Amino acid sequence: MTPPLVSVVVPTHDRAPLLPRLLRSVLGQRDVELELLVVDDGSCDATAQVLARCDDPRLRVLRHATAQGVAAARNTGTRAARGRWVAWCDDDDVWAPTKLALQLQAVAASPGALWCNGGCAYVDPALELSRVRSCPDPRTVAQDMLHFNAVTGGGSGVLAERELVLSLGGFDTTFSMYADWDMWARLAQAAPLAVVDLPLVGYLQHAGGMSQRGLHLAFDELEDLQASLARLGARSGRPVALDRKGLGMWMLRQQTSAGRRRDNLVLPFRLLRAGCVTPARAVAYSLLTALTPALIEWRWASFWEVDPEPMAYADAWLEVLREQEREPRPPRRSAGVSAPPRPR
Repeated sequence: MTPPLVSVVVPTHDRAPLLPRLLRSVLGQRDVELELLVVDDGSCDATAQVLARCDDPRLRVLRHATAQGVAAARNTGTRAARGRWVAWCDDDDVWAPTKLALQLQAVAASPGALWCNGGCAYVDPALELSRVRSCPDPRTVAQDMLHFNAVTGGGSGVLAERELVLSLGGFDTTFSMYADWDMWARLAQAAPLAVVDLPLVGYLQHAGGMSQRGLHLAFDELEDLQASLARLGARSGRPVALDRKGLGMWMLRQQTSAGRRRDNLVLPFRLLRAGCVTPARAVAYSLLTALTPALIEWRWASFWEVDPEPMAYADAWLEVLREQEREPRPPRRSAGVSAPPRPR
Protein backbone atom coordinates (compact mmCIF):
# COMPACT_ATOMS: atom_id res chain seq x y z
CA MET A 1 0.00 0.00 0.00
CA THR A 2 1.35 3.43 -0.97
CA PRO A 3 1.80 5.56 2.16
CA PRO A 4 -0.10 8.85 2.31
CA LEU A 5 1.79 12.06 1.72
CA VAL A 6 0.32 13.74 4.82
CA SER A 7 -0.69 12.28 8.16
CA VAL A 8 -3.18 14.39 10.11
CA VAL A 9 -3.06 13.89 13.89
CA VAL A 10 -6.04 14.92 16.02
CA PRO A 11 -5.84 14.60 19.82
CA THR A 12 -9.26 14.47 21.46
CA HIS A 13 -10.68 14.13 24.95
CA ASP A 14 -14.42 14.14 25.71
CA ARG A 15 -15.35 16.28 22.71
CA ALA A 16 -17.73 13.87 20.96
CA PRO A 17 -20.20 16.58 19.81
CA LEU A 18 -17.44 18.39 17.92
CA LEU A 19 -15.99 15.38 16.12
CA PRO A 20 -18.42 15.17 13.15
CA ARG A 21 -17.47 18.73 12.16
CA LEU A 22 -13.78 17.91 12.59
CA LEU A 23 -14.04 14.76 10.49
CA ARG A 24 -15.81 16.60 7.66
CA SER A 25 -13.18 19.32 7.69
CA VAL A 26 -10.12 17.05 7.61
CA LEU A 27 -11.47 14.32 5.35
CA GLY A 28 -12.79 17.00 3.01
CA GLN A 29 -9.26 18.21 2.18
CA ARG A 30 -8.77 18.56 -1.57
CA ASP A 31 -5.94 17.46 -3.83
CA VAL A 32 -3.89 15.60 -1.23
CA GLU A 33 -3.40 11.97 -0.21
CA LEU A 34 -3.85 11.81 3.54
CA GLU A 35 -4.52 9.62 6.51
CA LEU A 36 -6.30 10.82 9.64
CA LEU A 37 -5.16 9.56 13.03
CA VAL A 38 -7.52 10.47 15.86
CA VAL A 39 -5.92 9.86 19.24
CA ASP A 40 -8.65 9.29 21.84
CA ASP A 41 -6.95 10.46 25.01
CA GLY A 42 -8.95 8.49 27.58
CA SER A 43 -12.38 9.88 26.67
CA CYS A 44 -15.36 8.92 28.83
CA ASP A 45 -18.10 10.26 26.55
CA ALA A 46 -19.42 9.03 23.18
CA THR A 47 -16.16 9.66 21.32
CA ALA A 48 -15.69 5.98 20.42
CA GLN A 49 -19.22 5.69 19.05
CA VAL A 50 -18.91 8.84 16.94
CA LEU A 51 -15.64 7.66 15.43
CA ALA A 52 -17.06 4.19 14.78
CA ARG A 53 -19.78 5.73 12.60
CA CYS A 54 -17.20 7.14 10.19
CA ASP A 55 -16.54 4.53 7.49
CA ASP A 56 -13.82 6.43 5.63
CA PRO A 57 -10.83 4.06 5.23
CA ARG A 58 -8.39 6.93 5.75
CA LEU A 59 -9.39 7.17 9.42
CA ARG A 60 -7.31 5.37 12.05
CA VAL A 61 -8.23 5.55 15.73
CA LEU A 62 -5.60 5.22 18.46
CA ARG A 63 -6.56 5.11 22.11
CA HIS A 64 -4.98 5.93 25.46
CA ALA A 65 -6.60 3.95 28.27
CA THR A 66 -6.25 7.00 30.52
CA ALA A 67 -5.82 10.65 29.67
CA GLN A 68 -2.16 11.58 29.17
CA GLY A 69 -2.57 15.13 27.88
CA VAL A 70 -2.55 16.82 24.51
CA ALA A 71 1.24 16.69 24.03
CA ALA A 72 1.39 12.94 24.65
CA ALA A 73 -1.59 12.38 22.33
CA ARG A 74 0.09 14.36 19.55
CA ASN A 75 3.27 12.32 20.04
CA THR A 76 1.35 9.03 19.87
CA GLY A 77 -0.18 10.06 16.56
CA THR A 78 3.07 11.43 15.16
CA ARG A 79 4.98 8.23 15.94
CA ALA A 80 2.24 6.11 14.32
CA ALA A 81 2.00 8.32 11.23
CA ARG A 82 3.01 6.93 7.83
CA GLY A 83 3.24 10.16 5.83
CA ARG A 84 6.36 12.19 5.14
CA TRP A 85 4.49 15.23 6.40
CA VAL A 86 2.40 15.53 9.53
CA ALA A 87 -0.20 18.16 10.40
CA TRP A 88 -2.01 18.48 13.70
CA CYS A 89 -5.53 19.73 14.29
CA ASP A 90 -7.19 20.32 17.64
CA ASP A 91 -10.60 18.71 17.96
CA ASP A 92 -12.46 22.02 18.20
CA ASP A 93 -10.90 23.68 15.13
CA VAL A 94 -11.60 23.43 11.39
CA TRP A 95 -9.58 23.82 8.21
CA ALA A 96 -10.04 25.46 4.83
CA PRO A 97 -10.58 22.68 2.26
CA THR A 98 -7.27 23.48 0.54
CA LYS A 99 -5.17 23.99 3.69
CA LEU A 100 -2.91 20.98 3.22
CA ALA A 101 -2.60 21.37 -0.55
CA LEU A 102 -1.57 25.01 -0.23
CA GLN A 103 0.92 24.23 2.53
CA LEU A 104 2.51 21.47 0.47
CA GLN A 105 2.82 23.87 -2.46
CA ALA A 106 4.44 26.44 -0.15
CA VAL A 107 7.12 24.09 1.18
CA ALA A 108 7.87 22.87 -2.34
CA ALA A 109 8.39 26.47 -3.45
CA SER A 110 10.53 27.46 -0.43
CA PRO A 111 14.12 26.12 -0.58
CA GLY A 112 15.05 24.26 2.59
CA ALA A 113 11.67 24.74 4.26
CA LEU A 114 10.59 21.76 6.37
CA TRP A 115 7.52 23.23 8.01
CA CYS A 116 4.69 25.58 7.09
CA ASN A 117 2.16 27.90 8.72
CA GLY A 118 -0.64 30.04 7.30
CA GLY A 119 -3.05 32.64 8.56
CA CYS A 120 -5.87 32.03 11.00
CA ALA A 121 -9.56 32.95 11.25
CA TYR A 122 -11.14 33.33 14.68
CA VAL A 123 -14.65 31.87 14.80
CA ASP A 124 -17.45 31.28 17.29
CA PRO A 125 -19.23 27.93 17.83
CA ALA A 126 -21.50 28.66 14.84
CA LEU A 127 -18.38 29.21 12.68
CA GLU A 128 -19.16 32.91 12.36
CA LEU A 129 -16.00 34.90 11.66
CA SER A 130 -14.80 37.65 13.99
CA ARG A 131 -11.29 38.48 12.69
CA VAL A 132 -8.21 37.05 11.03
CA ARG A 133 -4.52 36.95 11.85
CA SER A 134 -1.74 36.92 9.26
CA CYS A 135 0.94 34.27 8.96
CA PRO A 136 4.29 34.88 10.68
CA ASP A 137 7.24 36.46 8.89
CA PRO A 138 9.52 33.57 7.84
CA ARG A 139 12.55 35.89 7.93
CA THR A 140 12.16 36.67 11.64
CA VAL A 141 10.14 33.75 13.02
CA ALA A 142 13.14 32.10 14.72
CA GLN A 143 13.72 35.25 16.78
CA ASP A 144 10.02 36.08 17.18
CA MET A 145 9.25 32.70 18.75
CA LEU A 146 11.65 33.52 21.59
CA HIS A 147 9.59 36.63 22.30
CA PHE A 148 5.97 35.65 21.57
CA ASN A 149 4.07 32.87 19.83
CA ALA A 150 4.13 34.14 16.26
CA VAL A 151 2.69 30.93 14.78
CA THR A 152 -1.04 31.15 14.11
CA GLY A 153 -3.78 28.59 14.62
CA GLY A 154 -2.70 27.25 18.01
CA GLY A 155 -2.10 23.52 17.63
CA SER A 156 -3.91 23.38 14.27
CA GLY A 157 -1.92 25.58 11.90
CA VAL A 158 1.37 23.76 11.27
CA LEU A 159 2.46 21.17 8.73
CA ALA A 160 5.96 19.77 9.30
CA GLU A 161 8.25 17.00 8.14
CA ARG A 162 7.63 14.06 10.43
CA GLU A 163 11.28 13.01 10.71
CA LEU A 164 12.29 16.51 11.75
CA VAL A 165 9.65 16.59 14.49
CA LEU A 166 10.77 13.21 15.80
CA SER A 167 14.43 14.24 15.69
CA LEU A 168 13.55 17.19 17.94
CA GLY A 169 11.91 14.87 20.47
CA GLY A 170 8.30 15.64 19.60
CA PHE A 171 6.06 17.66 21.88
CA ASP A 172 7.31 18.21 25.42
CA THR A 173 4.85 16.36 27.67
CA THR A 174 5.73 18.54 30.66
CA PHE A 175 3.73 21.30 28.96
CA SER A 176 -0.01 21.52 28.53
CA MET A 177 -0.83 25.16 27.75
CA TYR A 178 2.45 25.89 25.95
CA ALA A 179 3.17 22.55 24.26
CA ASP A 180 2.56 23.97 20.79
CA TRP A 181 4.56 27.18 21.38
CA ASP A 182 7.52 25.15 22.65
CA MET A 183 7.38 22.78 19.66
CA TRP A 184 7.05 25.55 17.08
CA ALA A 185 9.94 27.45 18.70
CA ARG A 186 12.16 24.39 18.32
CA LEU A 187 11.09 23.95 14.70
CA ALA A 188 11.87 27.62 14.05
CA GLN A 189 15.45 27.17 15.27
CA ALA A 190 15.89 23.96 13.26
CA ALA A 191 14.59 24.72 9.77
CA PRO A 192 13.28 27.50 7.50
CA LEU A 193 9.54 28.20 7.53
CA ALA A 194 7.28 28.34 4.48
CA VAL A 195 4.10 30.39 4.75
CA VAL A 196 0.71 30.70 3.09
CA ASP A 197 -0.57 34.23 3.57
CA LEU A 198 -4.21 33.18 3.70
CA PRO A 199 -6.44 32.25 6.67
CA LEU A 200 -6.42 28.44 6.55
CA VAL A 201 -7.54 27.54 10.09
CA GLY A 202 -10.82 28.26 11.81
CA TYR A 203 -9.73 28.71 15.43
CA LEU A 204 -12.73 28.19 17.69
CA GLN A 205 -13.25 30.56 20.60
CA HIS A 206 -15.73 29.28 23.14
CA ALA A 207 -16.37 28.97 26.88
CA GLY A 208 -14.49 25.68 27.06
CA GLY A 209 -11.41 27.12 25.40
CA MET A 210 -9.60 27.90 28.65
CA SER A 211 -10.88 26.25 31.82
CA GLN A 212 -9.93 27.32 35.31
CA ARG A 213 -7.48 24.42 35.35
CA GLY A 214 -6.05 25.68 32.08
CA LEU A 215 -5.60 29.16 33.52
CA HIS A 216 -3.70 27.78 36.50
CA LEU A 217 -1.51 25.74 34.15
CA ALA A 218 -0.78 28.84 32.08
CA PHE A 219 0.76 30.41 35.17
CA ASP A 220 2.36 27.25 36.52
CA GLU A 221 4.13 26.54 33.21
CA LEU A 222 5.28 30.11 32.58
CA GLU A 223 8.73 29.78 34.15
CA ASP A 224 9.29 26.42 32.45
CA LEU A 225 8.46 28.05 29.12
CA GLN A 226 10.90 30.87 29.86
CA ALA A 227 13.60 28.31 30.66
CA SER A 228 12.92 26.32 27.49
CA LEU A 229 13.09 29.44 25.32
CA ALA A 230 16.27 30.53 27.11
CA ARG A 231 17.94 27.21 26.25
CA LEU A 232 16.94 27.61 22.61
CA GLY A 233 18.23 31.16 22.56
CA ALA A 234 21.55 30.15 24.11
CA ARG A 235 22.11 27.45 21.50
CA SER A 236 21.25 29.73 18.60
CA GLY A 237 22.86 32.89 19.97
CA ARG A 238 19.56 34.76 19.86
CA PRO A 239 18.31 36.98 22.70
CA VAL A 240 15.23 35.90 24.64
CA ALA A 241 12.71 38.42 25.95
CA LEU A 242 9.37 36.78 26.70
CA ASP A 243 6.49 39.17 25.99
CA ARG A 244 4.76 38.80 29.35
CA LYS A 245 2.49 41.77 28.73
CA GLY A 246 1.16 40.25 25.53
CA LEU A 247 0.75 36.91 27.26
CA GLY A 248 -1.22 38.59 30.03
CA MET A 249 -3.53 40.23 27.52
CA TRP A 250 -4.13 36.83 25.93
CA MET A 251 -5.10 35.31 29.28
CA LEU A 252 -7.45 38.21 30.01
CA ARG A 253 -9.14 37.85 26.67
CA GLN A 254 -9.54 34.10 27.05
CA GLN A 255 -11.27 34.58 30.39
CA THR A 256 -13.41 37.41 29.05
CA SER A 257 -14.52 35.31 26.06
CA ALA A 258 -15.48 32.53 28.48
CA GLY A 259 -17.66 34.98 30.44
CA ARG A 260 -15.72 34.58 33.70
CA ARG A 261 -16.07 38.11 35.07
CA ARG A 262 -15.53 37.04 38.67
CA ASP A 263 -12.24 35.43 37.75
CA ASN A 264 -11.20 38.61 35.98
CA LEU A 265 -11.34 40.50 39.27
CA VAL A 266 -8.35 38.51 40.55
CA LEU A 267 -6.61 37.46 37.33
CA PRO A 268 -4.82 40.82 36.82
CA PHE A 269 -3.21 40.49 40.24
CA ARG A 270 -1.88 37.06 39.33
CA LEU A 271 -0.52 38.69 36.20
CA LEU A 272 1.10 41.32 38.41
CA ARG A 273 2.87 38.65 40.47
CA ALA A 274 4.01 36.96 37.26
CA GLY A 275 5.53 40.20 35.99
CA CYS A 276 3.02 40.57 33.14
CA VAL A 277 1.51 43.93 34.15
CA THR A 278 2.31 46.94 36.33
CA PRO A 279 0.38 47.58 39.58
CA ALA A 280 -1.63 50.39 37.97
CA ARG A 281 -2.58 48.21 35.02
CA ALA A 282 -3.53 45.34 37.33
CA VAL A 283 -6.10 47.56 39.06
CA ALA A 284 -7.36 48.99 35.76
CA TYR A 285 -7.67 45.59 34.08
CA SER A 286 -9.46 44.13 37.09
CA LEU A 287 -12.13 46.81 36.92
CA LEU A 288 -12.41 46.98 33.15
CA THR A 289 -12.64 43.26 32.52
CA ALA A 290 -15.20 42.79 35.29
CA LEU A 291 -17.37 45.80 34.49
CA THR A 292 -16.84 46.48 30.79
CA PRO A 293 -15.39 43.36 29.14
CA ALA A 294 -16.10 44.75 25.69
CA LEU A 295 -13.11 47.07 26.16
CA ILE A 296 -10.78 44.10 26.50
CA GLU A 297 -12.33 42.57 23.37
CA TRP A 298 -11.74 45.85 21.53
CA ARG A 299 -8.16 46.15 22.79
CA TRP A 300 -7.35 42.59 21.72
CA ALA A 301 -9.01 43.00 18.33
CA SER A 302 -6.83 46.05 17.66
CA PHE A 303 -3.80 43.74 17.44
CA TRP A 304 -5.22 41.84 14.46
CA GLU A 305 -5.86 42.98 10.94
CA VAL A 306 -9.26 43.68 9.45
CA ASP A 307 -8.14 43.52 5.82
CA PRO A 308 -11.33 42.76 3.85
CA GLU A 309 -9.68 40.36 1.40
CA PRO A 310 -8.51 37.68 3.88
CA MET A 311 -11.75 38.18 5.81
CA ALA A 312 -13.74 37.48 2.63
CA TYR A 313 -11.55 34.49 1.78
CA ALA A 314 -12.08 32.95 5.22
CA ASP A 315 -15.80 33.64 5.24
CA ALA A 316 -16.20 31.94 1.86
CA TRP A 317 -14.79 28.58 2.97
CA LEU A 318 -16.40 28.86 6.40
CA GLU A 319 -19.77 29.25 4.67
CA VAL A 320 -19.18 25.87 3.00
CA LEU A 321 -18.69 24.32 6.44
CA ARG A 322 -21.71 26.17 7.83
CA GLU A 323 -23.80 24.68 5.03
CA GLN A 324 -22.55 21.23 5.99
CA GLU A 325 -23.59 21.94 9.57
CA ARG A 326 -27.10 22.74 8.38
CA GLU A 327 -27.23 19.59 6.27
CA PRO A 328 -24.88 17.10 7.98
CA ARG A 329 -23.73 14.05 6.10
CA PRO A 330 -21.26 11.28 6.93
CA PRO A 331 -17.66 12.15 6.00
CA ARG A 332 -16.53 10.06 3.04
CA ARG A 333 -13.53 9.95 0.75
CA SER A 334 -15.34 11.93 -1.94
CA ALA A 335 -16.35 14.71 0.43
CA GLY A 336 -14.13 17.38 -1.12
CA VAL A 337 -15.48 20.90 -1.48
CA SER A 338 -14.58 23.58 -3.94
CA ALA A 339 -12.14 26.17 -2.69
CA PRO A 340 -13.09 29.83 -2.88
CA PRO A 341 -10.98 31.92 -5.25
CA ARG A 342 -7.70 33.16 -3.85
CA PRO A 343 -7.79 36.92 -3.23
CA ARG A 344 -5.53 38.95 -5.48
